[in-house]
Amino acid sequence: MNSINAVIERALNYSQTMDFIFASIAAALLYFCRLKHKIIYGFIEIIIGLYLASFAFNVTRSFSEEFDADDFDVVHLNVVITTYLGAIFVMVRGFDNIHSGWKAKPDV
Repeated sequence: MNSINAVIERALNYSQTMDFIFASIAAALLYFCRLKHKIIYGFIEIIIGLYLASFAFNVTRSFSEEFDADDFDVVHLNVVITTYLGAIFVMVRGFDNIHSGWKAKPDV
């Protein structure tokens, strides 16, 4: 029984380690993209922001369809609002990066 628990624990730690490695590599690649290709990075940010907004909208819509005043969950509402605000912030950053990249391009 202890060996099974050890294997499961090792697998979970491996997964967390791989998540850490993947996130670090993805962040480094996106940072490089931001440095060298600001316009492309800006579009990536806008796409991510739109995804977050649509995710929050879908959660809100499904929540409102099943809304019951007795089951009102303030924490759920706060998560949805925070996701919307995060989506807006990410899109603003995307537009800013596109604008900065466009201004930095030499006129041909």
